[in-house]
Amino acid sequence: MKTLTVRMSDEDYKKILKGANKDRRTLSNFMLATTLKSIEKHYYAGEEEMRDILKDRALMEGIEEGHKDARKKRGRYA
Repeated sequence: MKTLTVRMSDEDYKKILKGANKDRRTLSNFMLATTLKSIEKHYYAGEEEMRDILKDRALMEGIEEGHKDARKKRGRYA
């Protein structure tokens, strides 16, 4: 387990604390749960989106080509 120190304005602290109290969570639990929920929502494809991706033949072919290029270390990577 890791310990994290976070600097924030008094205004931001009060907003986060208000959210934690509303959810009846500790401040650290609220911050962790909210952060993880945000990551899942914004950085991972949901089930429906993933089904659409897998159905899109042209997209899947492009992904496969990119994967092959990456294995061969061809192209530019950002």
